[in-house]
Amino acid sequence: MGVNEKGMYHQIVGSDGTTSIMVQEPFIVTEENVQASIALGLDTNRLHQDEDYAKSLGFKGIVVPEAFLGARVSGFVSRNFPDGVIARSKEKTDFIRACYVGDTVILRLWYSERYTDTRGNEHILLNFSAENQKRKTILEGGCVVTILKSLREKLGMG
Repeated sequence: MGVNEKGMYHQIVGSDGTTSIMVQEPFIVTEENVQASIALGLDTNRLHQDEDYAKSLGFKGIVVPEAFLGARVSGFVSRNFPDGVIARSKEKTDFIRACYVGDTVILRLWYSERYTDTRGNEHILLNFSAENQKRKTILEGGCVVTILKSLREKLGMG
């Protein structure tokens, strides 16, 4: 296990004996995060603005917009690859549980498969998840990251 400015890195071993690297990044959701998401028009649902309304629907308070969490995941993926190298295609996120202001969220990212297509572009299948401070899953999903052959060559990546 190692640490750098991006978070904690762990080597994980799959049931088939293959190894992968997992990176994780914790952050605390703030009221400012929610307000910025609303100001950007990412999600203006009353659930994200009106505590009484959210509580009347059975939530414990204002719910953090899924768009904010999705943007954090997208940024997390991008920060863990060299600048300008990736093109993300196919992303799927399942939101499982509400997230609230003040929650500590731990994003995790790991790869499950890597292959090169007939044109020389590299594709990496990534999985990601997020848990709150109670270790309850908030979201999980996956995406395909493509590293174009021309960019790999330009950056000396093979």
